Order: sequence, then structure tokens, then C-alpha cells
Amino acid sequence: MNQVLTLYPSVSITRSLTLKISLKILWAASFIVLLFLLGFYIFQVNDLTKKIYSIQNYEDKLEELSFEAKNSEISFSTVNSLATLESQIQNLNLEKVNQIKYIKVLDSQVAKNTSSLPRP
Repeated sequence: MNQVLTLYPSVSITRSLTLKISLKILWAASFIVLLFLLGFYIFQVNDLTKKIYSIQNYEDKLEELSFEAKNSEISFSTVNSLATLESQIQNLNLEKVNQIKYIKVLDSQVAKNTSSLPRP
């Protein structure tokens, strides 16, 4: 049996006790940091998932609006086609103009300025 005789036994006990306490503090701090990083990771993944969903939703809306714009353009071109305009003219019973006659104004004035005349 090996027995050690020390002059200051409290010093060796204090060292091992402070070493045990500092290891406990180190493990506790490591665990707290690990929990914080895990929570931060979950928050980031959740935020990233929301943003990806929003982007996909906006892309779907953009595709739908592009499709509607193309349909509007096609319907506009069919409504304003010459065949449609000719049929609308025929429905209005308009006559074709053969000869153009202009109205000749004899005076130099078409309307007279009456602002200088007294009002009744």
C-alpha cells in the first residue's frame, strides 16, 4: 500500500474541487451554447422555408398573370380586327361616302365675341 503524507491536505482537496466545479461550469456552458445554436438553427430553417414558399407562391401568381396577359392580348386583337370592324359598320347601317362637300364660311368670323356687351 502506498500512502502519501502531505503537509497541507486542504490544498490538494481544493484543487480537485475547483477542477470539478470548473468542469461542471464548462459542461453547463457548453450545453447552454448548444441549446442556443440548436434553437437558432431551427429558427433559420423555419425562416428559409417560409421564404421558399413565398417565392413559389409569387412565381405561380406571375405565371398566372402572364397567362392572363396573353389571353387579354389575344382577345384585344380579335376584337379590333378588320373583320370585326367591318361587321360593326354594317350593323350601324352607315353609307359609303362618294363625294365630300365642305361648308364655306363667308365671314372672317365664325362666332362673335360678346363679352364686351352689357349683360341683361
